[in-house]
Amino acid sequence: MSTEIRSNRSSSSSGTNSTGQSEKSGRSEKSDRSSGSDRAEEARKAAEEARKAAEEARKAAEAALKARTAAEARRLADQAKAAQGRAQVAQQRAQASVDALKRELTTATPAQRPAVESSLRQAQKSLTEAKTSTLQASAASTQASTAARALEQGQSSFTPGPTTPPVTPRPTPVASSPSPTATPTANASPTPTATPTSAVAEGGTASKPRPIGYVDQEGQVPERQLDGAVIGAGGAAYASGTDAYSTTPVGPTNGKPATETVIYVNGIQNTANVQYGSMQTVANELGANVYGIHNSTAEDHPLGSFVGDLVQCLTDKTGRVPNSATSALALQVVKDLEAGRPVHLMAHSQGALVTSNALSATKEYLLHERQPPLSEAAVDKMMSRIKVETFGGAAASYPYGPQYVHYINTFDTVPMNAGLGSYTDAYLRQMQGGGDRATFHFIHDDPRTSNPLLQNNLTQIGELIPAHDFNQGYMAHRMPFNEGHASNADLSGASPVLNVPGHEGEAAYYSPAPPSGPEAARRRAGQAESDSALARAQAEAAAREARAAAASGDPARAAQAAARAEQAANRAVEAFQRAQEAAKDALRETGADPAAGIGWVPGGAPPAAAGSVVNAAQAERNMNEALRVAREAREQATRAAA
Repeated sequence: MSTEIRSNRSSSSSGTNSTGQSEKSGRSEKSDRSSGSDRAEEARKAAEEARKAAEEARKAAEAALKARTAAEARRLADQAKAAQGRAQVAQQRAQASVDALKRELTTATPAQRPAVESSLRQAQKSLTEAKTSTLQASAASTQASTAARALEQGQSSFTPGPTTPPVTPRPTPVASSPSPTATPTANASPTPTATPTSAVAEGGTASKPRPIGYVDQEGQVPERQLDGAVIGAGGAAYASGTDAYSTTPVGPTNGKPATETVIYVNGIQNTANVQYGSMQTVANELGANVYGIHNSTAEDHPLGSFVGDLVQCLTDKTGRVPNSATSALALQVVKDLEAGRPVHLMAHSQGALVTSNALSATKEYLLHERQPPLSEAAVDKMMSRIKVETFGGAAASYPYGPQYVHYINTFDTVPMNAGLGSYTDAYLRQMQGGGDRATFHFIHDDPRTSNPLLQNNLTQIGELIPAHDFNQGYMAHRMPFNEGHASNADLSGASPVLNVPGHEGEAAYYSPAPPSGPEAARRRAGQAESDSALARAQAEAAAREARAAAASGDPARAAQAAARAEQAANRAVEAFQRAQEAAKDALRETGADPAAGIGWVPGGAPPAAAGSVVNAAQAERNMNEALRVAREAREQATRAAA
């Protein structure tokens, strides 16, 4: 009896515990849902605060541009700066909410996950809105500060200037006398002095803003104050946030007609005057009207401009702290897209990082902040109009959408360590560089010193043009955009001279000996792997379109997409075959037997041939994936036609 009673008590106790645990679990899930929604609400409130702060900064900047006294402009600039600070704090709060929800998601039970995921999506959307507002506030603050400094230095007002700002003679916008014209110390090219052949670019307006200074007059405008500024003809610099098309671009001075418009973003250790010289190189080489968005160099950093610029690069990679050049470029790209103007961006070094961040901000704005927001399909169509060329870029990833052409010198430490050249897997590089819309051009044996940072203003070390140079380095190898975007290419070989003093008219500044033996095979294998990665990305993109077309009941489009996927898969097969032959050549060159049964396992290959073997193995993987998605695309098209 006692045993039975104890049993009943045990059962009763167990039932009570079970009920208690169930109730506790229910309370826990309810608590988790409540905490998740609370964090999403905190992120929403933070985004709203950031939006209000951005609006305050914008109004303050507009008022500062109209201010008649330096004191009034400075007061308004301080207001804009304070608003920017509030926007940054709000963004940090939204980021904290997202981070907390991500941590919750890692410990959530299956029953809790849907609620946490929903809250996380809401918080991430709010964070995107906060980031966009912070970028807008940063641009407005910079514009207001520039206006205030101009008045403090003696400029009377920021009212619109004459229809065409005079180039020769030029009005001095500051009270002090200009210093002698500065000579670029890096990326040197002749300083442009003539008025461009086309004074007003397409889409330009009759009323021109007044420049805040001229970048070829040393010391007239401090370098730091030019961050995000628009650089135009005659070296004129305009406040950050100015619509580039309202200014006069740098045009060709070599007789070429200007047939397109380019926005150029400069790289590390480039002053505004150096950028101005590079803009003239671009204008003359392309036959283009060129505007500059200036990415200022940290000349006032206590450890030197290189260290300061490097710190800025690392900050830019986090995406947490607004960069004035990023804000200015994002706003310019949005204006151009909305106005239906063509967008062609060229970016060097850190400028590529600025460009990547600006394009990401542009995409987020169009998807979430624009009123009304655009659909993903509409945004993709709009972004696909953007043409982007990077040269020795410091960015390791770029948003999908634009058409990209990436130039990478393998002797250039910047892209090889911080940019797309750091990837050893060509497919991963392909996807991070823009997917099926990106092509890569490698320069292996260019003339340059292996470390571009050895030649700088501080050490004066090195006599050769460094591998990271834009004007005589990368531009010497550039291809016309459509040709460069058609396929990958190995651009190794002699480097033509553009403007090297003492070497005018020479056919080449440096003619490297072509590689031989295993090294020649490795380059061929690497190029073949790169081609297989592009083919795989193109097959996957076509397969996605085939699935979408089949789902929407469009058999004709599905069949066309499936055919493109099959064509891309065939290119992947051809690329693998080239990689395989190159690997076999590398093995033969090192005395190994290609038919010895080691397959493509790098551990079984001699060290000098191992790289080629890895390239072939990864090309084979890309081929197999391309064939697989092509088969799936054909199946989708067949079902759609049934």
